[in-house]
Amino acid sequence: MKRVLSLILALALVCGLSSFALAEEVEYGDTLTVAVGQDPETLNPGIAAQNARYERLVYSGLVCLEGDQIVPDLAESWEVSDDGLVWTFHLRDNVYFTSSGKQLTAEDVKATYERFLDPDHPLVHSAKMDWIKEVRVVDDLTCEIVCHGPYALALSALSGHWGLILNADDIAEYGDDLGKSIESIDGTGPYILKEHIWNESYHFEANPDYFGGAPYIQNLDFVIIPDASSRTIALETGAVDLVCNVNPSDVSLLEGEGFPVVFTEANGQYLFLYNCSEQSVCHDPRVRLAINHAVDTEAIVNALYADVQGEVPNCFATMRDHGTLDLGVFPYDPELSKQLLAEAGYPDGVTIKLFASPTYSKNPETAEIVKQMCAEVGINIEITVGDNAAFMELFGHTPESFAEELGYDMFCMGQGPSDCDIGGYQGLYTSDPERNDSNYGFYSNAEVDELFEQQAVETNDEERVKLLNRLCEIMYLEDPVGLLIWNDKTPFVMNDRVLNFEGNVNIMGEINYRLLQVTA
Repeated sequence: MKRVLSLILALALVCGLSSFALAEEVEYGDTLTVAVGQDPETLNPGIAAQNARYERLVYSGLVCLEGDQIVPDLAESWEVSDDGLVWTFHLRDNVYFTSSGKQLTAEDVKATYERFLDPDHPLVHSAKMDWIKEVRVVDDLTCEIVCHGPYALALSALSGHWGLILNADDIAEYGDDLGKSIESIDGTGPYILKEHIWNESYHFEANPDYFGGAPYIQNLDFVIIPDASSRTIALETGAVDLVCNVNPSDVSLLEGEGFPVVFTEANGQYLFLYNCSEQSVCHDPRVRLAINHAVDTEAIVNALYADVQGEVPNCFATMRDHGTLDLGVFPYDPELSKQLLAEAGYPDGVTIKLFASPTYSKNPETAEIVKQMCAEVGINIEITVGDNAAFMELFGHTPESFAEELGYDMFCMGQGPSDCDIGGYQGLYTSDPERNDSNYGFYSNAEVDELFEQQAVETNDEERVKLLNRLCEIMYLEDPVGLLIWNDKTPFVMNDRVLNFEGNVNIMGEINYRLLQVTA
């Protein structure tokens, strides 16, 4: 009798759970609304890294980065010649551009990369592709990329947003205007751009013929909301489902209100970059080291960035970048700081002019703490706080005009290689005029230049990592590029409609929108 009763109870329990499951069956929606802070001027891949969030929705590359692995995208497979000079890519068959309906061929790959080889129309990030000598079409679905010499970062470069493949017909028709209008944007990605209202919104629709499988969400809307607090309000009121670039001070508030918060494993860092030109007092590495030893970065992170799970830097790059070496938290040593200042010729102290901006979260507050700490060792920090327009004015100057017109010895900056490899920093920190397209701090170190050149052609990864490790030691401990403050773990906040949220490791903390789902 007991056994019979047990079976009856078990059957009743199973039936009850089945009824509950049926009652709780998820009903999915077809629209996701995302709040973002900026509207890009163009969706022409290669112009600006911050536009990659949108570009990857409509375009595809030969390869792409998933986590820290390079995987096939438009190319099903590839091989490299024994001498490392020729990369052969085999394209997927039956891939079509969404707007024109034209089939993707090797001619589109050739036209895309030849843009980077035209010296009369260099793109901002053309140095990322200057390893390419020529692109040859073997047949419709096979192309060869010929290098000037062996290049270890070839696949990494192709996985970046500058590697996204365009329609050759659009390149010929629109030239430099490609990406500035809907009709000039024709890709092979998971979404199709259908509407763009300048400084207001983007509307994308799912590509039902996407070779990787149609996205779950049919309509993907981006709403441009420059003010971080306004983005938070939009989430609270239900105007949006997901917020990028959340105000760190709002994270705990939103968590308390029941909104799910996800911290993606980004590889971005925030720092005050040094002006290393001869016109600045920070030209002397002893002054830079003195500042770094005077600042307790761990205390700053704990005070200002704990709510966004900010990490204390332990190297010149994050541990999510290939070739990083864990060197520990930079030593807080006020006495050593004073000694270095005296050795540099400033026994009575020195004045440093610093630019801070709310463009980066809590950056002005960080600057004030840095000022207080540095004052204890005789370093007088004079702070100028400017908005985003003033921040953008910092770039594109010569060393002379930067020091004399702007006058800053340090300024706020974010950094992180989008290919998650230390070698990706070459454009930021080499003094080679052919490669230093983004060396905003005029950093110059002969050993660093040589190491960057060596790692680029070293195809033995074990030996290459040794070169990258040495780069980390120099730029972090010996001849620092900046005062590193914190490592980013990008927070995204959403409502409970959002399912299957998945971040990707890179400086933008990209989201895999193709796998997202929402409830009705």
